[in-house]
Amino acid sequence: MHLKSFLAAAAMALLSLTPAPAAEIDDRRFGFRATIPDGFEKVELPPEEKDTVYQFMKGEPSPAHPALVIQIQRLRGLIRLGQSIKEAELPKQEGIEMKVDQFEWRGHRMDLLKTTVTTPDGPEIRSYVFQCPLSGEAVQLVVGGSLDQEAEIRAAFDSVAKSLVNTQPLHGEGGGTGVTTRELSSDERQKLLWTGIFKLSLFALVLAILVRGVFRTIRGMRGKKKENEKA
Repeated sequence: MHLKSFLAAAAMALLSLTPAPAAEIDDRRFGFRATIPDGFEKVELPPEEKDTVYQFMKGEPSPAHPALVIQIQRLRGLIRLGQSIKEAELPKQEGIEMKVDQFEWRGHRMDLLKTTVTTPDGPEIRSYVFQCPLSGEAVQLVVGGSLDQEAEIRAAFDSVAKSLVNTQPLHGEGGGTGVTTRELSSDERQKLLWTGIFKLSLFALVLAILVRGVFRTIRGMRGKKKENEKA
C-alpha cells in the first residue's frame, strides 16, 4: 500500500469522526464473525488496498496521540493450528521492539505479538497482532495506537479477539480448502507481521497529521461563526 493510498484512506476517515455503536462483522468469504467495540468508526478503504479487509478507528487524533486503529488483514495463505512463532527467530530492526506472548482463544493457546514502534520525533505506537488460522485463508487482527493508551489498546484487542468466532473448522482441525490451500512458511508469516504493523502505524500517523489540520480549520470556522453571531 503506497503513501498515496494511506492519504486517501486517512482522508476518508475524516468524514466519519462521530462515535458509533458496536459493529458486527459476518464474513462468509473468510469464515468468521467478530464484534468491533463501541466508539469505533468504520474507515472505507481505497480500491488499491487489497489486503486490509476491515479497518476502524476511534478518537480525535493528534500528532502526539494517534487514534486507536483496528485492522483485519488477509494473509493469502494458511497457518496450521498450533504452528507457533519463535521470538528468537524474529528479525531485529532499529526502532521496532517485538515480543511474542500467548493468550487463550476458543480453547487454544495462540501466539500474541506485542510490538512497539518508535517514530522519529513522534509518538511510540503500541500494537497487538494475532494471526488466526482460518481454514480457507488465515487473517491477521492488528490493534494499535499511541503507547500512552496501552490499557485501551489491549482492551480493544481483547474485546475483538474474544468476539472473533470461526464459522468453519480451523486449519489443522479438519478444515477444507477455500480461497487458497498454500501454507505460509515461517519467513512469510514474519514478513506479514511486519507489513501489518507498518500499515497500522503509518495509517495512524498520517491520519493524526491530517486530522490536526482539519480540526484547526473547523475550530477556526466555528470561531468566526460565533464572532458573526455576536456582531
